[in-house]
Amino acid sequence: MSQLLLTRSHTIAHGIHKRSFAPRFEVGSYFLMFSMILVAGLMSFLYLMQFTDIHTKGYSLRRLETEQYVLKNAQESKYTNISRVRSLSHIQETDQVRRMIPAGNPIYLKPDTALVLQGQAQNRGGFN
Repeated sequence: MSQLLLTRSHTIAHGIHKRSFAPRFEVGSYFLMFSMILVAGLMSFLYLMQFTDIHTKGYSLRRLETEQYVLKNAQESKYTNISRVRSLSHIQETDQVRRMIPAGNPIYLKPDTALVLQGQAQNRGGFN
């Protein structure tokens, strides 16, 4: 005699049971505790990594701000020195200006030009 098995599916087949896709999986209390500790440890590690990264960037930013402040002060000092060197009083105090001979009574060769006959050249028989 043949047997007829009734399953909970819509198909009727002799001797074939519908198999479930996922096998039965039981989770114990030790596995749950271990996985919770693992997740908490992983989250703590990621938090510390982010915290360290933020503080490292803050330290770098503070160092760069200090360096910028020092460079701005150096630039101001150099601009002050440039202004001092360009001043008329400093130019008059340089050795090059002190070695210059003041012009006595200049004699202009032509009235519309800046050509001047020096007094000493005139005495030596220079320009006429």
